Amino acid sequence: AGKSSCWSATGQLVDAGTMRYAIFRGGFQDAEARKLGWPFLLGVYEWNSTASQRTEKLRLLRMTYWSLVSHWRSVFVRAKRSNPKWSDAFELDFDCELASSMCSEQESTHDDDPSQRTLTRIESDSSIGSVSELLEERCRIEKDVLRTDRRVEAFESDRNPRLAMMLRILMTYAQKNLSVGYCQGMSDLLTP
Repeated sequence: AGKSSCWSATGQLVDAGTMRYAIFRGGFQDAEARKLGWPFLLGVYEWNSTASQRTEKLRLLRMTYWSLVSHWRSVFVRAKRSNPKWSDAFELDFDCELASSMCSEQESTHDDDPSQRTLTRIESDSSIGSVSELLEERCRIEKDVLRTDRRVEAFESDRNPRLAMMLRILMTYAQKNLSVGYCQGMSDLLTP
């Protein structure tokens, strides 16, 4: 059966069981199929979801992700401003100008934006731990990211944007999953 016969007019999988079995037997044949299939296999999308439901889910997940990124980046910017200990502590730059502008935007919009009020609550929540714990987590993650196998073409250069991307993903995961945090070697799971 052709790829288009797998989907209904609303973008819903016609037969999820057959699709799961086909993936089990043969895997994904190309990058496009992997991009479509992995979110289903990982439980990001429900097997019976429509295309519009998946689009909305992805939009909400992206908003949540960038909200978390904005939060931890602003914590670093404020920490670097207030404590000289942290001003030169990190080798990888995640675009300080962007983080700085996000930080000032957050300070001016807390009353107007419910997501910023949530970030303020998160920042003061004792379950997150102290700012220094977050900064130490960043140090652990950066050490592992910098140890990524440089023989792999995707990670050859020291100024490689993929290293900063890995740092961003792992920091955000650690903040979102506080009970797990970051464990040495997670960077290896993230790389190809």
